[in-house]
Amino acid sequence: SEAATGKRPWVRYWLHNEFLVLDRGKMSKSTGGFLTLQSLVDEGYDPLDYRYFLLGGHYRSQLQFSWESLQGAKNARKSLLDKIRSLADKISGGVEMCSASVSQAGQPVEALRQFDKALEDDLSTPRALAELWGLLRDGNVEPEAALTAVFEMDKVLGLGLEDSLKTGKNAGDEDFVREIEALIAERAAAKKAKDFALADNIRENLKNRGILLEDGPGGTSWKHA
Repeated sequence: SEAATGKRPWVRYWLHNEFLVLDRGKMSKSTGGFLTLQSLVDEGYDPLDYRYFLLGGHYRSQLQFSWESLQGAKNARKSLLDKIRSLADKISGGVEMCSASVSQAGQPVEALRQFDKALEDDLSTPRALAELWGLLRDGNVEPEAALTAVFEMDKVLGLGLEDSLKTGKNAGDEDFVREIEALIAERAAAKKAKDFALADNIRENLKNRGILLEDGPGGTSWKHA
């Protein structure tokens, strides 16, 4: 690999992880018990759902795969994105207002320290995820500071949280579309009732989530910013 890439050293660390285990034994081509990422996508799962599932186990422990556990990871990732969106809605100006670095004092910094400590302890990704969730659930942390710290954590976890927030995509796209359409209907009803403040608030909140509304003769359409 070094000869092919010209990069020396090609890698600094090698990690050997335990097997992913199916109900009928370890996953291997020789036994016929083999799942591909495409097979998960075909069943309606996002690759990031699978990543979340893997992060929930320690790399040196066997991980039991089941469709139920994968569905649990999908639901957990959706809840994570929903929580992040609810915090983003509280930030004036949207997620773009999150600072590039975390303040040197306060709860977010301590949460980041604990997050790093978990990873330094033999890459304990389950503990790292718990620290991320703990920060999101801490009502004493300002939304902007919390999201900034969460995005820092996600640079390691690789769950694409900031991109998902900006594009409006999540683990359940159908649910997301239904939510947007319901908000558009609520906005239309507010305009009909001459509650323009509510209508403007709905439009602004959607804009902060990366959704742009376009009013036309045929009604209101939406698109990603």
